[in-house]
Amino acid sequence: MKKSIIIFTLLFLARLQAFALLPVLEREINLSFQSEKLSSVLLKIQEQGGFVFSYQSALLDGTRPITIQLKRKTVREALALILPKTITYKSKNNYIILKEKPVEKPSDKKEISGYVIDKSTDKKVANVTIYDKQSLQSVTTDEYGYYSIKVPVSNEKISINKESYKDTAVALSAIGDSNFVNISLKPESDMPGKADTINKWKSRFNDFNIYTRELAGKFKGFVNTLNIKDSIKRPFQISLVPFVGTNHKLSGNSINRLSI
Repeated sequence: MKKSIIIFTLLFLARLQAFALLPVLEREINLSFQSEKLSSVLLKIQEQGGFVFSYQSALLDGTRPITIQLKRKTVREALALILPKTITYKSKNNYIILKEKPVEKPSDKKEISGYVIDKSTDKKVANVTIYDKQSLQSVTTDEYGYYSIKVPVSNEKISINKESYKDTAVALSAIGDSNFVNISLKPESDMPGKADTINKWKSRFNDFNIYTRELAGKFKGFVNTLNIKDSIKRPFQISLVPFVGTNHKLSGNSINRLSI
């Protein structure tokens, strides 16, 4: 009996330590609220997440009661769902600091952020390329599958690419006023006729892929080259060194009529 208790305690402490090593915004929350004050919601989230919210109490004056179910949501996702647009935040060590959002000047760009998720497993996907074909702005998801990108509001869509996944696009008109958008990617292995081909090539180039992934992790431009299958045609580019120029981190996927 004592041995079982010791093993359980060790497993619990190991899980607690692994949880504490996660950035506060990436910790998972499972809570349900029914017409609760925002202050109470924040208190319960910080208790389950093992961190502390820091804010002035007057900041929450006039906020509406919260009714929501948070199932397997990160703290970042939870905040996107419960905080009014007048409140912003930043994380520092084991704290999340809430403050009033400053009045923004009119801008011709829109910031979009969120997670990229595997449609088959519901797991978040790292090293996914999100880019805008018009401005050539691009980002890659971090190790937790999170991205943040600014694109011109006049653009119609953003493109999402990842090797071994089906190419995807998100229409900006479908996003509306939302700034937090999770994107689902469908694995190519789920597509008819693709599984056998993919498995064949994976078995042949497994060692090579390990090497290129390690290299790509250091150079985001190479990640984009691996992820994006098509080419982007541009009239010209000016570049001094690879991935530093007018084509930004998409130079490996761009075809230029004139290159300087």
